[in-house]
Amino acid sequence: MILVFDMQDSSQLPSIADPFFQEMGAEVTFEPVMNLDDLQKGLSALR
Repeated sequence: MILVFDMQDSSQLPSIADPFFQEMGAEVTFEPVMNLDDLQKGLSALR
């Protein structure tokens, strides 16, 4: 299954992933992505 969601804060990760681990015994892999605004904001923090 591929599940796409908009996580507003990384602290949401346990509440999203835990049911898959506990209830379904699933192996869960996360692939973070960002939009152009997020990328520009992150790159500007490097300067």
